[in-house]
Amino acid sequence: MNLGELFYSAYGPSVRISIRSLIAAAAALTAFFVFGLSFALKAQRRRITTGMKALVGEIGSAATNLNPKGRIFVHGEYWNAQSCEGVIKKGEEIEVVDVERLRLKVKKQKPEEGGA
Repeated sequence: MNLGELFYSAYGPSVRISIRSLIAAAAALTAFFVFGLSFALKAQRRRITTGMKALVGEIGSAATNLNPKGRIFVHGEYWNAQSCEGVIKKGEEIEVVDVERLRLKVKKQKPEEGGA
């Protein structure tokens, strides 16, 4: 089958495919896939927002003394935690650095520098 057979069929002019229609359909299909691919790539790069790993980087407070184990309050929930940097006193701000099973590994939150 050559290209001419696609556009000029034996059934007459009512069954022919217009070159403009083919170009328009190809352009629309290409735009659709490029648009969809860009969203897929953005989704792959996005930070995790659900599950246990979403807690990494969250800021909370120590609900009990952590020496090295204790309880913390983060993301609206109480969690068992283990300090990675020695003793953390009750009420101090912490940052979650890792999740191991149902225990969060935490460190003291460093105060922001600069300020007002």
